[in-house]
Amino acid sequence: MTNSRRHPTAIIASGAALADDVQVGPYAVVEERVSIGPGSVIGPHAVIHSHAHIGARNRIHAHAVIADTPQDYAFKGEETRVEIGDDNIIREGVTIHRSTQPDVPTRVGSGCFLMAYSHVAHGCQVGDG
Repeated sequence: MTNSRRHPTAIIASGAALADDVQVGPYAVVEERVSIGPGSVIGPHAVIHSHAHIGARNRIHAHAVIADTPQDYAFKGEETRVEIGDDNIIREGVTIHRSTQPDVPTRVGSGCFLMAYSHVAHGCQVGDG
């Protein structure tokens, strides 16, 4: 992570694993136990919560929120995750919540275009393209 290009106001946890060329914009937050693949760009004010695995060449725009806790009363704090493939465009304000079941992640495939303010709910499986 020492060679990551990041804005001085970005907050990146020491336990986050970013490829060397990942760009992180102003006021973005990347928490512990996050991995982000090469060529990815995290926009200003985006938040990547713990338990997110993000592949290569993803473009995550301003104010997107990835891997927040699921909106489900049945969720009791289990360790769940979000998996995002490669070459996705995730526009401003998109939310992608962690799953409610530890063995079934919320998943976005590769080559997807999630338009502004869309929501991928807990446990959803979005295929490629």
